Amino acid sequence: MTRISAKAVLFDVDGTLIDSTAAIVYATRLWAKEFGIDPDAAIEATWGCPSIEGIRKLIPPGLVRQAAVRLEMLEHRELDGIRFIPGAREFLAGLTSGGLPWGVVTSMTRSLLLRRAAAVGLRLPAVSVSADDVIEGKPSPEGYVACADALGVDVSRCLVFEDSDAGIAAGESAGASVICVGDAAALPASGMRIGTFDEVAFDGKTVTLSRQGDGHPAAAP
Repeated sequence: MTRISAKAVLFDVDGTLIDSTAAIVYATRLWAKEFGIDPDAAIEATWGCPSIEGIRKLIPPGLVRQAAVRLEMLEHRELDGIRFIPGAREFLAGLTSGGLPWGVVTSMTRSLLLRRAAAVGLRLPAVSVSADDVIEGKPSPEGYVACADALGVDVSRCLVFEDSDAGIAAGESAGASVICVGDAAALPASGMRIGTFDEVAFDGKTVTLSRQGDGHPAAAP
């Protein structure tokens, strides 16, 4: 058991709170085919960061805006299979009832965030930071710092849940303690990883992990 004290909990959304991988991959592959791009390269370039930043690496400058609008349209359309990560809904409910502030920091646009949240029944918190709210997306720490500031909490006292290398880098650069969700990303410096939120609990005072990534001591914000 690992117990962590935090003043607030901050979450990524795609791949962390909700499983939207299949929908994202399908939409991105369709988009790549339309623009004559290798689908695997498109997925790699846009994963874990604002899609516009990945698009700039793949598309001539004069077509970037058109390409970004098209990808956004396809992602809005593809909602099949989107669902909560197991245990996430219950964990969020526990944080809310226990009075621990929480917020979300996502690389999605706000409209796409609202679309996917509605699809799974995710009630967004008072503070949510989207790609529309920052100048630099992940791995920049800007989003996490902004979210913590809006919650009135020092970011160094926050616990971040992330599933991608870019997101983990963003949380760590901000100064938060980071827990990796799933096995797609490298282990954060804290050494903490969970498979699903069934492995996490909140008792009104501390967050408890029933599994820890590789035995490294956990950070306690």
